[in-house]
Amino acid sequence: MRARLAAGLFALATTLTHRASAQTPSPRASLIQADQAASQAVLRSGIVAGLGAVLDDSAVLLYAGAPPVSGKERVAQLLNAQPTLKNLRLQWFPIIVAVSQDGLFGVTSGASAIGTRQGVDSALQYGHYITVWRRAGGGPWRIIALVQNGLNDPDSTVIPETIRSAPGAVAISESGRPFAQADVDFARLAADSGAPIAFGAWAAPDVTTPPGTGIMAVGPAQIRARMAAGPAAGLPWEWHPVWSAAAGSGDLAATIGLSSIGPADQAFIGKYLTIWRRQPDGSIRFILDSGNERPK
Repeated sequence: MRARLAAGLFALATTLTHRASAQTPSPRASLIQADQAASQAVLRSGIVAGLGAVLDDSAVLLYAGAPPVSGKERVAQLLNAQPTLKNLRLQWFPIIVAVSQDGLFGVTSGASAIGTRQGVDSALQYGHYITVWRRAGGGPWRIIALVQNGLNDPDSTVIPETIRSAPGAVAISESGRPFAQADVDFARLAADSGAPIAFGAWAAPDVTTPPGTGIMAVGPAQIRARMAAGPAAGLPWEWHPVWSAAAGSGDLAATIGLSSIGPADQAFIGKYLTIWRRQPDGSIRFILDSGNERPK
């Protein structure tokens, strides 16, 4: 089963890459190429060295069990401190690709295959990722935000004191302010009416959720139904954005924020990355969302 899944994911990624390279790369094609080049670099050289070549200097990483960490050097410090990553084999395959109208802001998301360098196929585990990219003019794509889930047990995360005391500066950009406001309004509806209603109302028609259960949910109705059936449906949800970035064309953006789910004395304390797209009618709706745990 795992071998067939890995083969299928690889075939999908190969097809996307071949299509991207069949002609002069469009922004979408070049983004797929950048995503797969980064995956191959991480598989070949490890996550710290592989990501180091494509991380923007101010990139923000959402690593399970840590606060949002901003800045290329801090990201490297955090990853280097994790003993479980030193023997890790990681590669990923894009399933969803979104590019802004100006071709300078993009998002890739999909499945990741995680194993050990001495491992065999039966040792593979699977996770998911969302990566936010930006480039200047016709220059190379650079990662400005990333969440990779499935790499580690949050309880085992080692947070260096330098990271704990100064995880790095995050900020709401001017171009991202409308999307940060949408995030705030989204959170307000969740607080007032419950998370299932809020997620259904703020989801774009083509929204997808990562396959945490093994099956992706597609569309507002599926997402609302899945959330309504889940254990957190009736719990209080609170969140607020602390970072945003958007395309100059104003149609695609990302927000990062801090979240809390459940009663204060036993809440799940987390962080999230949400991808937003402006709809044809001018409204703002989210198309992707993922997150993980952070220290209390």
